Amino acid sequence: MLDVGGIIVVDDVGYPSIHRLCHFILSNRNYAAFDFARYGQRSSLKQRLKHFAQMVLRPLVRDDFTPDMTVRANQRMIESVQLIALRKEAEDRRPFDHFLAF
Repeated sequence: MLDVGGIIVVDDVGYPSIHRLCHFILSNRNYAAFDFARYGQRSSLKQRLKHFAQMVLRPLVRDDFTPDMTVRANQRMIESVQLIALRKEAEDRRPFDHFLAF
């Protein structure tokens, strides 16, 4: 429903469901990150250890549903984002059954 060039702002990207929504939009729609605001506070030791473990273990558990390099780059970009602005780049011309793992 958004016009091409329109911008949608998503807040609370740190919540797992909102984070997943942003991954889906960037992976499966013609949207690009326009701007974002990162968290101002440093992450706790537990969060840093969890992030490190994910970075080390993620390549070991790849399968047919693992996102491609472009999608994973988008995912890394919004790891520590609190608020993100997404711009619609083009109209959706995908077939009805299009899906990329996110």
